[in-house]
Amino acid sequence: MDELDKCTSQLKIQNLKLRYATTELNDLKSEREVIRSSVGDVHSMLLHLLNAHDSILTTLDILSRIE
Repeated sequence: MDELDKCTSQLKIQNLKLRYATTELNDLKSEREVIRSSVGDVHSMLLHLLNAHDSILTTLDILSRIE
C-alpha cells in the first residue's frame, strides 16, 4: 500500500505541474496574440505616416519646381 500511495502522490504532483505548465502556456499564447495585434496596429500607423510623408515631399518638390 505504501508503494501505491507513493505513486499516487507522484502522479498528483505531476498532474499539478502539468496544469501549471498548461496555464502558463495559455497565458503566453494570449500575450503573443496581444503583441501580434499591437505590432499590426503600429505597422498600419507607420504605413499611414510614410504615405503622408511621401505626399508632403511630392508636394514640396512640385512647389519648388514652380518657383
